[in-house]
Amino acid sequence: MGSSVFNDKKMKIMWDNRYNLGVEEIDKEHQQLFAIIRKIVGLVENGEERKAQHACREGVKFFKNYTIIHFAHEENFMSSLNYGGYERHKKIHDDLKKKILPAMEEELEKNNYDAESVRHFLGICTAWLTTHIKVEDQAILNREVGKRMQVEAGSLELRFEKALLKIVHEMYDLEIEPISEHYTGWDFGRAIFHELIFADEKGEITHIIFALEQKLIFSLAQKQLGIEADKMNAFLLGAVKEILRGLGNQIGFYLELEDQFKSRSGVMLSTGEIAEIFNKRTIHYSKLFRTDMGNFACSVYTR
Repeated sequence: MGSSVFNDKKMKIMWDNRYNLGVEEIDKEHQQLFAIIRKIVGLVENGEERKAQHACREGVKFFKNYTIIHFAHEENFMSSLNYGGYERHKKIHDDLKKKILPAMEEELEKNNYDAESVRHFLGICTAWLTTHIKVEDQAILNREVGKRMQVEAGSLELRFEKALLKIVHEMYDLEIEPISEHYTGWDFGRAIFHELIFADEKGEITHIIFALEQKLIFSLAQKQLGIEADKMNAFLLGAVKEILRGLGNQIGFYLELEDQFKSRSGVMLSTGEIAEIFNKRTIHYSKLFRTDMGNFACSVYTR
């Protein structure tokens, strides 16, 4: 496993009071979930290889069990309020419990809890928690963030962009503007490419490709997760993958596609794969955007 999961000692997992809902029990449990993640980091960093592997295995098990308990409390709270979004919110909880966490545990066991798999686990869990708390949990109390967007009639591409701009602003507090109306897949600022795949009941496949400049990833990691970093690693890749998966699901929710489409997977793409897509596929929507933290692009195609 090596001496440390995080060679960059500036990396920390920090709670931020902006995540508070104002419900004491739930806020304390959210803070405890962050504390468990920090504990796993500390155990791995400070332990010898064999002890670290055992400690991380036990830490992951504890995180999973505590998450299940917390979800039960949160679901009871939603029921007590007769929250209209209960079923959808519970499905998101079940997705983490029954799909994401088991898949990550399988990866950890397969790799004997080595540094890269631990980084990936921590990155996904941290990104999932911050996104879920800020969007889904805030919506329980009728906060502005997380409400369904009222989109205007028009093409899916136009509605998609309206949703994208609004969600990015709400979730990440970023002001964005398009700087290219015809992005064709080029690498910019050592970009990271990620593809989300949606399938409807008829088998039609919709692909959403995000390209994020590394500068933007580092800035978002600092702003959203309290992490300082200046190089990519498995933790950040895992966090980016989960953040973008959440972003894609929110876009589907805002456009009222959640009942028609189900996100099947999210994968990181190489520049070669991106070039092949843009050479062989008909791209319906593709723009490059600028923010004060860095650039990102978004492209959509179907097959």
